[in-house]
Amino acid sequence: MPKYLANASIGRRSLLTACGSLLAAPAVVRAQGQGGVALVIGNSKYRSEATLPNVRRDAPDIARTFQAFGLQTQLLQELGRDAMRQAIDNFLSLATGKSFAVFYFAGHGVFDKITHLVPVDASFDTIALKDLIAVPPIRSGLATAAHNLAAFDVCRNSPFEGARQVSASDQSGGYQLLGSNPADPSNICMLFSTAPGRAALDGPAGENSPFAAALLRQFDGPSVELRALPANLRRDLLIATQGRQFLMDQSSYREAFVLNRPARNTAPAASKSAPGIDSSRLVEFPNAYAFAQQSGLLLPPGLVAVRPPVPSAHSAKIGAFKFTRGTEPGILVVLSVEEWPAVELFFVSRIVGTGRPFWNFVRGTLQNNTLEVFPTSLAAQHIFRWSDGNAGDLTIMPRQHTTSDRILASRFTRLD
Repeated sequence: MPKYLANASIGRRSLLTACGSLLAAPAVVRAQGQGGVALVIGNSKYRSEATLPNVRRDAPDIARTFQAFGLQTQLLQELGRDAMRQAIDNFLSLATGKSFAVFYFAGHGVFDKITHLVPVDASFDTIALKDLIAVPPIRSGLATAAHNLAAFDVCRNSPFEGARQVSASDQSGGYQLLGSNPADPSNICMLFSTAPGRAALDGPAGENSPFAAALLRQFDGPSVELRALPANLRRDLLIATQGRQFLMDQSSYREAFVLNRPARNTAPAASKSAPGIDSSRLVEFPNAYAFAQQSGLLLPPGLVAVRPPVPSAHSAKIGAFKFTRGTEPGILVVLSVEEWPAVELFFVSRIVGTGRPFWNFVRGTLQNNTLEVFPTSLAAQHIFRWSDGNAGDLTIMPRQHTTSDRILASRFTRLD
């Protein structure tokens, strides 16, 4: 049984992930009664921090949805450290040997090499790991069930660093190697509401958070397919947030798995309707996915961009563009220019000299027709200068460059 032992001090929070692809020929499993269990924890009333009002709606709505799928569901709210640890340990014991187990947490989270969940009685003045709940033991405990799902809506406005969290998120630079680890246990799906260093959007007052609302929509029908869930949820969340919030996931489902709603629960649980977006504003990426596959880059599934409702001089920069870093191919995917000059984008390439692929959801700075991007915290500066909406010039230079440094230059052109 996993226990939560830690004693080091920590810094700001962030989330790490990898992602998978889709397979056909689903195996249908009905996770009902003793066959499927769920634990939902919502922490909103923190002792030394403002209340998270969305959590008070999200957790009960999620719990009702899991119940509608026949899962033996427990809803707990406003848990301190000891109560939270005991509840999780009890749940993981209950999950052992079950056909399906799901864990959901909404509240504050922090990161120091691994993700931690914050109990309501944690002190925000001096945070220590011993006061928090580590995610990896939860993942290990869930693996004792035949199939499982964990969702963490945790990366909200940081109570630990205030405005500095925004600055830190702009410089977030951890890169993600593509592909799943063959050693990972199968049938595990971990969902994180947003990208490393980012604060998830809370959504309008009186409604669910964008992540919770998107998850509820995925469970709104008679069935949900766990292998396809990350891609479907990522697309939904990108549309709902106009490209500003990106789902991160760790999934090792190697075969499709369908969770069915029992016939007696045909009425869907309460959820928010999908955002009404004019289809002409959506930018799909078929050419980018084809180019990525040919180049061994493999974009995360479910990417979609949304053009702003009012066209601007920067609207044409939304889309996917191919380029080279020396001899290595790469893709720039601009998802949003709504918060100009900050631009949400995906950077996909291979590490020069190693050939290893990586991707990162980062924030660039756009001024006039020039976009500046640091793909990772250690990467060289990439400067994209548009000559028109479909092409331009790329300059790559070290962060602390001198006149003697080698500066790479190439063209970039539109894929989608």
